[in-house]
Amino acid sequence: MRFFTGGGAFLAIAAFVATTAQAVVIVDAPLTTTSQLVTASNTPIFGGFTENLAGVSLFYQAGSASGPADSVNGVFFDNVQFPVGGVPPTGPLALTRNGAPKTLTVNAPWGSGDANPRFQAAGTTGPDFANLNLVTNEFVYLGAPGCCGGAHEGIGLNFGSLGANRNVYVQLIGGDQGWNGDIGVTANGSPAGTWTTVANTDANSASIFGFTATTNATGNLNLDLGVIPGSTIPFAGIAGVVILGETTFAQAPLTNTSQITTLGRTLAAANLFYPQAQGGVVAPGTVNGIQFVDIAFDVAGPQALGGGASITVTPALGGRARFQDTAGTISGRTSSCSNRSPTRSTSSTPAM
Repeated sequence: MRFFTGGGAFLAIAAFVATTAQAVVIVDAPLTTTSQLVTASNTPIFGGFTENLAGVSLFYQAGSASGPADSVNGVFFDNVQFPVGGVPPTGPLALTRNGAPKTLTVNAPWGSGDANPRFQAAGTTGPDFANLNLVTNEFVYLGAPGCCGGAHEGIGLNFGSLGANRNVYVQLIGGDQGWNGDIGVTANGSPAGTWTTVANTDANSASIFGFTATTNATGNLNLDLGVIPGSTIPFAGIAGVVILGETTFAQAPLTNTSQITTLGRTLAAANLFYPQAQGGVVAPGTVNGIQFVDIAFDVAGPQALGGGASITVTPALGGRARFQDTAGTISGRTSSCSNRSPTRSTSSTPAM
């Protein structure tokens, strides 16, 4: 990795940022062990830049989910209780158990219709299993349109204060009470995917659905969930939500290749350098599967990055090559983009 004088730190970081452009489903599977719940301390999805933002447990009454569910793999759960026989909460509700306070606004437009708890008897294993079971085993049910007399036909969960335009990883926890409905999920109005394992007619198993998303310009993430019509028993349950956030790359030294996230769709990755100081193109290759393309600082006009993308260096900068050797400071998966020994240039000019 190289830094360049004259604002080079920004250029180096810009060259290594992987950008996510759309929601990507990462997991849709039965939930059997606590190791499947990804957190900042358990297989962090954004590497060393992962932060636990929120965890909520949704349920109807003090019973199997009585009291806060405490923590699973380091993420804590705020209880969101729906009153039996009453109108669902709206909010904004304060979520205070994971760092700076966040908010949750609930849009459950069915009023007091069939306001009763639903249960399952899933038995997860692993560290913190008892806390995870408190979340999974009581839930709020959803039904396909037309099946419930207008009740429980979709729910909106609007999380606030997550940070503007931030990459997040959302994990939904749910199950069923002998049903087989699938849940369609949208994030900030865009489809995130279909949760197909949430209900499998087995009231002894839970499910987890994880996907990437991006908050909006005000730091909100609005999740809309609804059962898709067509199944024979068109119901499914939502028991909990966990949200992780990606911290800003510019706020930390680059010390491990895990900090270069491969999450989502990588739009472009550029290696900014001076060909005359390297004896030509250096063909950087990949980091964590991300293909980097050589971009010359001293070339005017667009330079192709692949996939129809391009980059233009304005103004073209000549004769300012500088180097550092990161062979002893960056660890992790071997890559041809980092840990390059410095090569001296005989034509470089002093920094401006």
